[in-house]
Amino acid sequence: MSERFCYSVATELARDRVWQIFADITNWRRVPGIYDDLKWAGEPWLPGSRIVGEHNHPAAIKFHYVIKSCAPPESVRFIAHGVETGFATERTISFECLDARTRIKVDSYTVGEPTIQLPDGVRGFIRDVTVRFWDAFAHFCDAQLLPPVSDGLVVRHKPIVWNDATQEWFCARCGRTSDHIAREDAQHELDLLECRLPCVGASVSPSLVLPNRA
Repeated sequence: MSERFCYSVATELARDRVWQIFADITNWRRVPGIYDDLKWAGEPWLPGSRIVGEHNHPAAIKFHYVIKSCAPPESVRFIAHGVETGFATERTISFECLDARTRIKVDSYTVGEPTIQLPDGVRGFIRDVTVRFWDAFAHFCDAQLLPPVSDGLVVRHKPIVWNDATQEWFCARCGRTSDHIAREDAQHELDLLECRLPCVGASVSPSLVLPNRA
């Protein structure tokens, strides 16, 4: 079995800065609920080196990313395979200049049969992880253009309050919500977007949606 999935997203940040953020894998954990225990086995971004860690969504899967080629700040290609998952994915990530902005393109090609239960199959797993991570990553890059959090220049989502009826955290100021159970994860997710009061007459979104930004 083989599956291919392509996706693209844009950020207002310049390419060199986007690459700097991406190349520091500690930033990957700023997207809540996707990665955990990330570390390098070998020299960062050299062919043959590996990123090892664990996916937390939509299932807990230990994985290795083996670097095949890397041309900063333009592209990186690696083989992703989970421990005892039965399938592997070749993934190419390209960073394209759009004047002062950057388009991130992700091309994934998966082979093999899953040996673990995946609710939406291999394609659904790759699609969900790709869209969830890269949409949030683009928002995180955009947030770097905001002024520093000092002297009240940027308002973050505080306080956030648990809504027992909907089983969600929500910002008491702007109304944005997160369905993460842990308060820390919800705070990180909400802080990918600036806290702004809704315009008069505008309705507040019932949930935090990270849109397709291609």
